[in-house]
Amino acid sequence: MLLLLRAPNLSRYPIFAAAFLCAACLAFTAAQAGPVAARPAPSLSPTLGAALSARSGPFEELYFAQVFGKSPFDRVGLYEILVESREAIKKESSGAPAVSGPKTDASRRAFLSGAWQGKEFEFFFGRRQRPGPDSAWDLDPNALSLLPDVSHGRATEAVFARAGAAPWLPGLFWMRGASGAGVYFADRRQRFRLAWHPVRREGALALDLPLPFAPLRSRLFADVVQQRGEWSGYLRAAGKDPDGSRFLAEAERRLAWDEPAPAWSTPGVSADRGAPPPTELNGDLPLRRGRSGAVAAFVQWQDFLQLEAAGLDRGYDAYRVAGAAALLPPGDAVYLALRVRYYEQRDFRPAAAIRRFATPAAALGLGWRQGAAGLSVYAESRSAAAPLVEIEAHVESAAGRFGLAAAYSREREPMRFLFLRSPGVLESGARYYAGRGALRLYLQADGLYFGAESRVTERGFERSVFVQARIPLD
Repeated sequence: MLLLLRAPNLSRYPIFAAAFLCAACLAFTAAQAGPVAARPAPSLSPTLGAALSARSGPFEELYFAQVFGKSPFDRVGLYEILVESREAIKKESSGAPAVSGPKTDASRRAFLSGAWQGKEFEFFFGRRQRPGPDSAWDLDPNALSLLPDVSHGRATEAVFARAGAAPWLPGLFWMRGASGAGVYFADRRQRFRLAWHPVRREGALALDLPLPFAPLRSRLFADVVQQRGEWSGYLRAAGKDPDGSRFLAEAERRLAWDEPAPAWSTPGVSADRGAPPPTELNGDLPLRRGRSGAVAAFVQWQDFLQLEAAGLDRGYDAYRVAGAAALLPPGDAVYLALRVRYYEQRDFRPAAAIRRFATPAAALGLGWRQGAAGLSVYAESRSAAAPLVEIEAHVESAAGRFGLAAAYSREREPMRFLFLRSPGVLESGARYYAGRGALRLYLQADGLYFGAESRVTERGFERSVFVQARIPLD
């Protein structure tokens, strides 16, 4: 598994600066973190932070670095200024298919964003600040924020303004490159936002609400976006109770999933290099009709029974997983796990040798749990595929949260994917990885997030690394 984490060559100065800042934040967080249940709300003190993401594979390397400063003042309600610098470096390796233009491309940009919320007026500007809950609307994928008090980076500059003390009064917003204004409603407690731009014919609905499912601590998050006449977004309902029971339901759709992306461009699910352009997708997929989507559900009853189901339709590929596991004896620190699963994969490529592949599987596992920490190891036997080894670990403590999920199978065909869930976190529950090995790793603390994903394919290793950190300056 350690081979899965081989890092790309981070040879640029901004990347080193971001990594150094993140390491300093890790030391600061370990010294200052309090109990998990008593963590304070996001601080309004001046903050310095950095973010780094790096993706590499046999055909392409992409690095993206950000350094930002954030300075709020409470004299006029909430006044916040965020200055950031973004740098992206894209480099093709020698194995990439021939394309026109240079093989190395770099860009550097600087942005200023701000927010001012008073009792009877609110004003937001720039590429980060938005009223209401955060969402994927107008998202710059390379500026995704994994820190709770730093908004996602956006692809377009915008201005949002509203006057009036009543929360139901609408506001107006303007986006660079689009004529006219849009209308929005937003809750100042970051629970609701509805926005629509009639000229661009796009908008978004974002919700982040508690659910009345006592005694479960549960929440509903919804992020629905309309762009180019198509709907996309993400929906999650999740909850848990002190006895160990929990549930998760997810649904997701992305417009990019309708297109057969090259295998080297997106880690996780592959497509053939010789795939026809997206305009031919509907003709080649009469059953799919070019529509994508993903659903996932997970239920755990106390410390005894687990049920799971998930599915993904993306491009030429479709995946299905369903299973159940019993933990024996229930509630013990050391337990034996019995799991059954059903895997299905469909290939809609015109020249596919096998259209549908399915196999049942049975697994025997050994696990340990103590409070908010757990470790499990599974050995799975599949009737029509090679055996599988799977490891899952998670820890939640005063310093933060840690999770690891990894799987390996020696066989490449015909079973071409692995299925992993996020350990210990009720979000992003399902991932599908084409290849023989896959790994997911995250470390989250106050002001720090580190995540890594990697897989082993026929073309070699594909890796993604995310590091984001902030340091309060008070």
